[in-house]
Amino acid sequence: MTNVLDLRGHGLSLPMDFTTVTMEDYVADLDSVTSQIAALGRHPVIVGWSMGGLVAMIHASRHTDTSGLVLLSPSPPMEVQGRTPASQMAGFSIEPYGPEAYGIFSGDLEASRAAAPDLTDAELAQVLEQSKGALESGVARRERRRGMSVPAADVHCPVLVMGGANDSNFSPETNQKVADHFGGECVVLPDASHLGIVYHGPTVADAALKLDTWLRRKISK
Repeated sequence: MTNVLDLRGHGLSLPMDFTTVTMEDYVADLDSVTSQIAALGRHPVIVGWSMGGLVAMIHASRHTDTSGLVLLSPSPPMEVQGRTPASQMAGFSIEPYGPEAYGIFSGDLEASRAAAPDLTDAELAQVLEQSKGALESGVARRERRRGMSVPAADVHCPVLVMGGANDSNFSPETNQKVADHFGGECVVLPDASHLGIVYHGPTVADAALKLDTWLRRKISK
């Protein structure tokens, strides 16, 4: 069984005031869902992409019964990223921000192409449509930029990190360091961008096959 969670203010969840939302709020959202699943018999394998990858790491560090972690080009923990000095954080805005911060411009396929060169026009158009009017928490972004610790010793489950060879957000080298930090495995998806690993059909199909193989090998039934 697969469950898909929309964090507060995302997807089909209710709108939120993003001026106050923190990473801890997102972790609480994940906690609320996994606790219900675990009550039925077993804590699930958690899959998180980008920011959601760091949310998943923090959650797993607090729940030793987590069955596994699959991190898709995740925001790295402080142990990999390092801690940004307070002097460099002084001017970092906490205001909510939109997809433009990552090169995605609503209604402008051409301007957005550089952020996702591997997506077809139809796939990129879908990204633009889904991200129209979307906002994200500047507070949570600042927390990630400052550095959030997830000690390796606190994560007890198998870990798989998957990322794109052409990911301009988190490089293959960074993804490998995250995998090494947790004693996990890293898979590089050829020619894939940060968006491509979750939106480009052939890349998603390739990732799904590799993930299925890993799950069968690492996660006991």
